[in-house]
Amino acid sequence: MEFEIKDLNPTKKAISFKFFKEEIEKEKTDVVNKIKRMATLPGFRPGKVPPEIIKARFKKEIEEDILGNLIEKNVKEILKEKEWKLIGEVIFQEKAFEEDFFKAEVEFYIL
Repeated sequence: MEFEIKDLNPTKKAISFKFFKEEIEKEKTDVVNKIKRMATLPGFRPGKVPPEIIKARFKKEIEEDILGNLIEKNVKEILKEKEWKLIGEVIFQEKAFEEDFFKAEVEFYIL
């Protein structure tokens, strides 16, 4: 993962993230397994839907969950490392899903 922190003003920060394939694949496996345990699709017993069908049927949700999980984990680490306290929510400004990486930019306010 690569990231860049931008100071928009003394209390408003922006972080640009770039997540690479290895991180994405690990998170994708976790997300697919989570969906697999909960998914009930016609013709399959609960929890027995093949991962390929899960990936095809829930592609958009999987991408959103992967990006959300990666952002959440890394923003928490950065806040802790910088000793910042988050005020409000982390807001997505931009996100892009590419073949080998995900890019996202988030903004938030701190104390």
